[in-house]
Formats: sequence, structure tokens, C-alpha cells
Amino acid sequence: IMEAPTKGWKGSQKAPSPNFYDLQNPQNQHGKYYGTPSYSTDCQGSYEEEDIPLLDDLGIDLNLVVDKLKYIAIRSRPKAIFLDPDLTGPLLLILLLGFCLLLKGKVEFSYMYGAIILGSCGIYFLGNCFASVKTIQLYLTTSILGYCLLPLVLLAFISIFFELRGIVGILLCPIFIIWSTWAATDLFSGILELHD
Repeated sequence: IMEAPTKGWKGSQKAPSPNFYDLQNPQNQHGKYYGTPSYSTDCQGSYEEEDIPLLDDLGIDLNLVVDKLKYIAIRSRPKAIFLDPDLTGPLLLILLLGFCLLLKGKVEFSYMYGAIILGSCGIYFLGNCFASVKTIQLYLTTSILGYCLLPLVLLAFISIFFELRGIVGILLCPIFIIWSTWAATDLFSGILELHD
């Protein structure tokens, strides 16, 4: 059994054990460290250190997501914004697509994730096989394909209100599929420099 140091104490007196005051102060009178350092707060309970907003701490830039969606929708931004890949927008679009299909009465989440993973891997390998100048990363491929789901999400939203098995579906489905394919092809050909 180890005994507390008794240097400077007389005879039968023992060294004092740490009390509440000692635990609040990182170093007590003997120079030993007890507990964790405390942070001082103001009257409202906020820390003196500057708090970082949660989205910034997670690395999520909603303005960039909106700019990428605007590019897919109306081609209003330069393609260079897609060189900064993120999966925030694609995950939101996948969730919206699943929600729209859920409102239609179809639970297809596992099929969607499987198709996205297999499609991203397939386009990644094809893109790198055809590209002679540049290569593309799998993360960037998944980001681009995810953003190009925007027309299909809009089509799924329209399908909530209109039945797409009639003349409306025959007219709308090819338009939205071509729109999605054209956006993805345009982005991949620009990034991989596949122009003749």
C-alpha cells in the first residue's frame, strides 16, 4: 500500500486528500493534477471559445450543393464546381427519390442503393478506360451521378400526382431520362477531356 507523501507534516498527520476545491483547480497546492480542466462560461452558459457551426464542422457547404443543382437544372454555373466532390447533394436526392417512391407506395431503397453503387463503379471503370489524358476518382464519379439524379427525382415527384403509364408517361419519361443522361455525359466528357 502506498502512502501519501508526508513531507512537511508532523508526526501522525497525513497529507490532505483532494477535496472539491482541488478537483476544480487543475493543480492543487502540492502540484499534483486532479480532474480535467474546466471551461469558464458567461452568464448565458456559452463557452468563451468561438463555436463552429455544425455544417461547417461537418464540411457541408449548402451553397455549393445549390450551385450544383442549378447547373443540372438550368446550366447556370460553370462545370468547375463539380471538381469539388461531395455526397451531401446526392444523398439528399436519393432520400427525396426514395420518399417520392414511398408516397407512391413502392419501397425501393435497397434497389436504389444497389443500382447507385453498381452504376458508379461501372462508370468509374469505363471512364478511366476511355480517358487518355485524365483519370477520375470513384468519389467524384458517385458525386456526379448522384447530382444527375435530379431529373429522375422530379419525375418521381410528378408520378405522385399523375399516372405515368399513359400518354403523360410516354411523353415525360424519355424527356427526363435524356435530360439526366445528357447532364452526366456532359460533365464526364468535360472532366475527363473526352472531346474529339
